[in-house]
Amino acid sequence: MFTVTQVGSWPRSKPLLRALRERQKGRITREEFERVADPEVERCVRFQEKAGVDIVVDGELRRDNFYSFITEKVEGTRLMSLAEMLETVEDKASFEEMLGTLDVPASAIRNPTCVGRLARREPLAGVVRSDHLHDLGKLMMAFVMLWAYFALSQFLVIWSGNLPEEIPWYLRRLGGEWRWVSLALALLHFALPFVLLLSADLKRRAGQLATIAGLVLVMRVVDTVWLIVPEFSGTGPAGAGVITDLLAVVGIGGLWMWRFLSTLRTRPLLPRNDPNWARVQAAVESEG
Repeated sequence: MFTVTQVGSWPRSKPLLRALRERQKGRITREEFERVADPEVERCVRFQEKAGVDIVVDGELRRDNFYSFITEKVEGTRLMSLAEMLETVEDKASFEEMLGTLDVPASAIRNPTCVGRLARREPLAGVVRSDHLHDLGKLMMAFVMLWAYFALSQFLVIWSGNLPEEIPWYLRRLGGEWRWVSLALALLHFALPFVLLLSADLKRRAGQLATIAGLVLVMRVVDTVWLIVPEFSGTGPAGAGVITDLLAVVGIGGLWMWRFLSTLRTRPLLPRNDPNWARVQAAVESEG
């Protein structure tokens, strides 16, 4: 006589809870999480069918939080517990007093919190996932390591050869005012990006990944200047010459960027002519 269904979440097994936590921390991919979640959902559906439920549900077994969809769609937000918020509030005493009135642990409640500039992640958010950003982060890390390998190899070969026509260049670049440029290259072109990109969580965040990419791009310009600019002062780069070189980079780079962005407006951002596009799009839509 009445249609029977169920509303709410089903209990999760320990393996599913463990996989969900690993997914939240970025330690496993969505595909790896789904391999754990799919059998649990199937078990939930079979149980409802056996009980005679008319409209079966998935038991919300894949859901991690009521508000997680906000952080998935809005850049500059992330889920934070009340305990984590304590580190960011100005009036810590009043906040701690408020936490004392709760009947649940402060670490058990996670809410969407603004941590940066808000921006929509659409329309690419449905296609470009954190896994893609993670792959781009790994690729950038590989190129940072490759640059360091080439730079160190060239230095060792020339230094060990100790040829009069080659070694003075390194002697001047490693001394005087040039030594600060050399130190900046070692720290900002390799050491800092390398250490930051070791974090799997950071490589899944578009904003932080873009900041590191911007730093590497700036240091590529500095490296080019370090390699090709002649030295006239005897102790360091010629100030006026370096300024002219940087203005040339800004001017030519600005023209190129303007042309690139103008062309980009007229071109699709997704490879719709790819023969695998329909299959990929169907998989994305099935995920949610």
